[in-house]
Amino acid sequence: MEFTLIPDLVPQNRHAVIKVYVSRKWIFRGAMDNGPIHHIDLVLIDKEGNGISAEIPGNLAEEKGSIIKENEIYEISRFTISSARQMFKPVHIDKMIHFTYHTIIKASLDSPSTFPRYVYHLTPLHQIESYIQKNEYFLDVLGVITQVSALKPVRTQTQESSNVIKEIIIKDINDVTMRLTLWAERAKAFKLDDVYNPLEQKPIVTLFVGCLAKNFQGAYLNGGTTCRWYFNPDIKEAAPYYQRFGSQKIKLQIPSEQEQQLSVAKETHVEHKTLHELLTLDPYAFPI
Repeated sequence: MEFTLIPDLVPQNRHAVIKVYVSRKWIFRGAMDNGPIHHIDLVLIDKEGNGISAEIPGNLAEEKGSIIKENEIYEISRFTISSARQMFKPVHIDKMIHFTYHTIIKASLDSPSTFPRYVYHLTPLHQIESYIQKNEYFLDVLGVITQVSALKPVRTQTQESSNVIKEIIIKDINDVTMRLTLWAERAKAFKLDDVYNPLEQKPIVTLFVGCLAKNFQGAYLNGGTTCRWYFNPDIKEAAPYYQRFGSQKIKLQIPSEQEQQLSVAKETHVEHKTLHELLTLDPYAFPI
């Protein structure tokens, strides 16, 4: 079967069939942690490394969304193509895919290793501040991890229950540093056990995708449900990092499981916001 590449997709072609790798998948519930599913978002990549975002509407979340899993390859047909949304775009492309009741999803026998793993558009760390409150695109960054905090409990007035965050400090090739805050399940999922040896202390070059620029005690990156990371990625932009930091040692204080539990058990901090601040909140600022 002949498959259409992502750049060749047009709204007029309703018979296109694509074979794609599911690089990212997340659920969007609005600003409430336990709200109804508005839609499921996907980032799909074809065999040539072209990426596109896709959306499964809330009313098809169970029927269609349950079929698709992250890091797997699928053949997909009977979908529609439209212009990309105006805000919160995870991929730099002017179109997107919409799943419908008629969309057919078939698991492929191809190995995921035969497809590119990720699609990204890097933003230099020194430019992050200029993207605060500019949410047309999610931001992707590259850096070496220099600090990792334990899980910390936190609650804002927009959340009914407390949540957890994990703060990470990265630096780029020019030693510009940036704080990245992971929320909820993303914070819990971030582990370095398989990539960091305390005896060797080898630097970990990391590609973070799906972040937003925020301002709280200075500019920082916010990593909610859209955020993913790739340790020591095999990409051309990482080559200078491996060359510069490859022979260096970076000592990271990795919190133990017991320290994580003790940290989370501490009294929850409530972040107070004015009415104006609440009205200007965007729904992607908080985890789902």
